Amino acid sequence: MYRKILLPLDGSELARLAIPHVGALARAFDASVVLLEVAPELRGPAAYNIEAAREDAHVDAQADLEVARELLQGYEIENVETAVLEGSPGETIVAFVEEARCDLIVMVTHGRSDISRALLGSVAEHVVRHSHDTPVLLIHAAQSSQ
Repeated sequence: MYRKILLPLDGSELARLAIPHVGALARAFDASVVLLEVAPELRGPAAYNIEAAREDAHVDAQADLEVARELLQGYEIENVETAVLEGSPGETIVAFVEEARCDLIVMVTHGRSDISRALLGSVAEHVVRHSHDTPVLLIHAAQSSQ
């Protein structure tokens, strides 16, 4: 049913709570996994060394993805790819899903209230609303260990 599962990460322990779910699904369906981290677009005055900051963000993101890859090894997942992209997280995830031909997205959601979500925005909500052809499995952070 699922051949390629996307797990977007953001460097947080919270996002890694989806790893057991992804590991179990990938193992059950003999699916490959794509770990994606979206680094923020960096802009600033000419005096600010944007390229160095961009490179640091990419190095940090790749290090986070390697930690996630190691955690997935415990589930005996054979095929794990990683990608670091730059941009708006929600938009970048939705565009990447189509490009990489993933057939399931698994994400952890903070489960913020309506007011908090309205003020802060929600990457998970954006992905659900805009990934029309790809199912999204949301793991509520409070429920992830159960």
